[in-house]
Amino acid sequence: MGGSPSIVLAIGAVIVVLAYVAVQDLRFARIRNEAVLALIALWAVLAALEGFGSVLDSLAAGALLLALGFAAWTMKVVGAGDAKLLFAGGLLLGLSALLPFSIFMIAATILSVVALMVLRMAPFMLPPALAARLDVIVSTRRIPAAVPISIALALALPLRYGLV
Repeated sequence: MGGSPSIVLAIGAVIVVLAYVAVQDLRFARIRNEAVLALIALWAVLAALEGFGSVLDSLAAGALLLALGFAAWTMKVVGAGDAKLLFAGGLLLGLSALLPFSIFMIAATILSVVALMVLRMAPFMLPPALAARLDVIVSTRRIPAAVPISIALALALPLRYGLV
């Protein structure tokens, strides 16, 4: 348990970027390339802090999640930005944290869908702009996948780096 202050700080920065990505996807249905590149840069920082011992493991996880994301994108289940986000997430997680990430991803996806359904029934609880965005999400059936992906990554990262 515990980790160096540098690792904790870097993971905190990752979580801030993930929150930004989730909000941007929810509001605008876009994941900026700069945010994905920031996550990749933060992975490089974390890899350096760990002495580059897990780079191949991280690359394998990144490739696996990119392949899954690309397959989902070709089936129009997620957007291309989500596939890129999954790649960066795989780099950050490595193979060892993919199982917890998958469990968190399932839970976060279910909770996101339930939240959308509840908010759809009570739009008065939302600011008008967000209520309008919710209508678009429901009518197009394009759930902003970066929200559950970001939540799952934020929950799995501390496990990967031995912080819990």
